[in-house]
Amino acid sequence: MSHSIREGVPECGGPSIVKGMQGFMLFGTVQCISRFEGLGFTNYRTKEGLSFSAVYGIIETPNGVYWIATNGGG
Repeated sequence: MSHSIREGVPECGGPSIVKGMQGFMLFGTVQCISRFEGLGFTNYRTKEGLSFSAVYGIIETPNGVYWIATNGGG
């Protein structure tokens, strides 16, 4: 199965991909964090609370907390 922008895939790929402990995938891109849950994508940008749109790293701690490396803003 492949997905496209119509299903919510961000236009620009990203340097960070993480499989969360709950089974979903997180993609850090230069535009947003994109969460894939098997059927579709949910994109999180600054209007959803992300400090800066460009995401360069994502890590998940053993207790399920995410640390996000952006290009600024916190």
